[in-house]
Amino acid sequence: MVDIGQGDFLRNGIEYKSDTKRVFLADTASNIHWLYVSNSDFKKLWPESPQKMKENNYTIKAKFRTRKLLLGDYAVATVIKIDSITEPPLITK
Repeated sequence: MVDIGQGDFLRNGIEYKSDTKRVFLADTASNIHWLYVSNSDFKKLWPESPQKMKENNYTIKAKFRTRKLLLGDYAVATVIKIDSITEPPLITK
């Protein structure tokens, strides 16, 4: 499946070849910021499916380290801290 509606089609293709995954940080449904992390860090962000996390009433809070790039995007981020919090995860389509 190819997602061309998010405005980062070219970068998403390049990052996919580099074995990195796209994560979105959502303040609200209309305010979404994309961030790319390594495949190993991506697996740490979801210890189980979001539906299971919702059933168990918890989600995770992560802290990332990255750099701002020349054209306004961010470099590949590194997860530096992950905490479990007692709130259901935000699940959107």
